[in-house]
This record gives sequence, structure tokens and C-alpha cells, in this order.
Amino acid sequence: LLNESPQLVTHVNIHGSSLSERFFAFAWPFTPGLWLGILTAFAVVAFVYAKLEPKEHILEHKEYVIVGIDDPDDVSHIETCWRNLGMSLYLTIGAFTTGGMFRPYSFVGKTFVLTWTFTVLVLVSSYTANMASMLVISRAKESVVANIEDAMARGLPVCVYQNGAFDEFIREQYPNLFIRYPAEWTYDNLRNGVCAAMIKDHMSFTVDRGLAQYNNNCDLEFAGPPLTDIYTSFAAQPDPGSSSGPDDAVLCTDLLVDVINAALHDMACDGWLRKAKMTIMNGVHDINCDVQAPGDRSGVLSLDHFSGLFLLQLCAAFVCLLMSWYFAPATTQMATTFRPSCRDIQNMSSDSGTGSDFEKEAERI
Repeated sequence: LLNESPQLVTHVNIHGSSLSERFFAFAWPFTPGLWLGILTAFAVVAFVYAKLEPKEHILEHKEYVIVGIDDPDDVSHIETCWRNLGMSLYLTIGAFTTGGMFRPYSFVGKTFVLTWTFTVLVLVSSYTANMASMLVISRAKESVVANIEDAMARGLPVCVYQNGAFDEFIREQYPNLFIRYPAEWTYDNLRNGVCAAMIKDHMSFTVDRGLAQYNNNCDLEFAGPPLTDIYTSFAAQPDPGSSSGPDDAVLCTDLLVDVINAALHDMACDGWLRKAKMTIMNGVHDINCDVQAPGDRSGVLSLDHFSGLFLLQLCAAFVCLLMSWYFAPATTQMATTFRPSCRDIQNMSSDSGTGSDFEKEAERI
């Protein structure tokens, strides 16, 4: 009926994540290695796309051109390559952040873009799925001791009730264990550092664990598996034997024990005993350490969790303002300069009635 197995009970240190951990909370869904792989993929995909697509098709994404260049053929080969690669890199990263869109023209370019956008779909879906659960930071618990082997290896004291039910067993089974007999048998011995752990039977600590009187801060937990298996149930006086007088035969102890065993076996198999124990525990316990305590806001997101993301955005804004100030004259001139793309010129050629009309319109532009 009851699990009275001796088990180690220890104190756990409860602490939240550090400021540095919360600072980069937005990057938690992916490991540093995966982030590095994504950055590498950006460069590779941008290079391949720039090779697969003609230069004028990539440059058609721009709303302006460099002032002084009237013909793509006038641009040097190196400058054209860098311009194509830069635009390809923008489109590649934009596909990941939904800030840009590919417009491939060749068959191989379209096939390549489909494979990359599928990869982006999987990455973004995985990031989104992990972000919500990983940003909600729960309180971390760190046990003083992991198990009895850890206590022996580190020479940590373990409190045992002197001349108690487990005293002799512990001394015989663990001769190298640092045993300490406290003056008072209370859980304060764990919190005050008198002992790193204490030996308690499973059932009694299961009751104490849910009582605010003993475990108000939920800082006491089991450490390691039971040291041995001990279970308790009903006890009955055995029959003296059939050769005894008729007065002894009225005990019927064997038959009674068989009936009780059969009934308990049925209740254990259909889960009734487990449910009954849970009902009793729920009625006795006044706190629940298995769920977040009422009023505990350790899992609520704060500014610290997004401070790193805001700082990156602030740095990007500052750099963009500096670039805007540095390139202000050229940017103003670019904004007022229009240059038709290759496709625009083709459309103008097909729409014009004669070749001379098209030449006049092209010369005007």
C-alpha cells in the first residue's frame, strides 16, 4: 500500500536566468552553430543566384541606378559583379525576413529559388515554434547533491536519524558515506548547510513536500533513486495450524489474507489505489510545487528578454543614418534620376509604332 523506501532529500537553489542570458533570448531557438550555418547559407545562395540570373534581371529590382551610367555595358565587369552580388545578398536575406522577393527569369533560377524558399520555410517555422516556449523562462533549480554516490564522492554530509529505521542499513551499505546525526531532525538542517542531504522514507516526504509548513518555497526535492525498495501493507496473525483446537480455527487468517490480497490486487490493476492516494494528497497538501506558484512572475517576459534585439535595431538605425548623411548628395541625385530597365525598353519598343518613334522616346529619356 505505502512506499516506505529510503530516499535522499536535498535542498535546491532556485534562481532565474542571468541578464546576459536574457539579453540574447531572441537567439535561443537556434544554436550558435545553426546561426553560423544560416549566415554561410546567405552568402552561398546569393553567389549562386547572381551566377544563375543575368545581371540586368537582378538589377531590375533597383528603383534607381548609379548616376552617370547610361548603359549596363558601360559598367566594368568587376563593378557589375559586386552590384549583382550585393543585390542577390539582399534578396536572399529578404526571403528569410520577408523583406524582399526573388524574381527569377531562367528555369534554373526558378528551380534554385524554390529550393531556397522551402529551406527558409522550414527554418522560419522551426524558429517560430521554439520561440514562444523558450522565451518563457521558468525558474531554474540546481540541487545541492545529485544522488548518494555524488555525496560520497564529494564528501558531503548526509543526515540520518540516529537509531532510526534506516540507520543501520545506511552504515552497512555505504561505509564511506559521511553520516551526520543532527541535534534536531528538521528540514532546516538542509537549508542551513548542516547536511547536504537527509534520508527520508518516500511516503513521509511526499506528504511533507506539499505542505507550506515544511516546503513553502518548494526548495526541497528528492535526489536520486530510492536506496532500496520497501513497501508496507496489512499484517495478520498466522493460523496456529489445523492440528490446534477448534478455538484456533475461527481465526481463518489465511483465507482473510487471500481475500484482502485479491481485493487490493484488483484495486491496483484498475488504478483505484493510485487515484485514492492522489485524492488524499490533494486534500492534505496546501501547495503544489509541480506547477508555477501563484504570484510567481518568473515566466513573464520583460524588457530584458528583448533588449539585445532592440540594441541591434538601434545600431542598425544609427549606421543607416550615418550612411544617409555620408551619401546624402548622391542619394538625392539618384532619387531624381530615372532609368528604364531592360524590360521597360523592350515594352516601349513593342508599343511604339515605328522605330524612329522609339528612338526619339529613348533619346528623350
